[in-house]
Amino acid sequence: MLRRLFTGNARGKADEIDVAQVVAARDAGNVQIVDVRELNEWNRGHIHGSIHIPLGDLATRHTEVTQGIQVVTVCQSGRRSLDAVQRLAPVGFTNAVSLAGGIQAWRDAQQPIER
Repeated sequence: MLRRLFTGNARGKADEIDVAQVVAARDAGNVQIVDVRELNEWNRGHIHGSIHIPLGDLATRHTEVTQGIQVVTVCQSGRRSLDAVQRLAPVGFTNAVSLAGGIQAWRDAQQPIER
């Protein structure tokens, strides 16, 4: 069984992690970032190395997400990505968490955005 890398954020939510945790995991190569926003949102900027699977397509495209590593879902504010975590769980992704505050939190933390 995969050991869960993240146990929650400062607000105590187990299904969310903060920007600093995502950056550390990405830099260590221990995470796959899945952006669940719509294409027009993705095109305005996304996290380097993330993959794009809109939330509405997740049920049919979840096989594109790598099993066996930590998965971080990302949306604009954190709501759709929490939904994505819930949608991934029944298909075996017990290791998925949401970026708290979404891409907006990423930008607020002055992390780079790729276009």
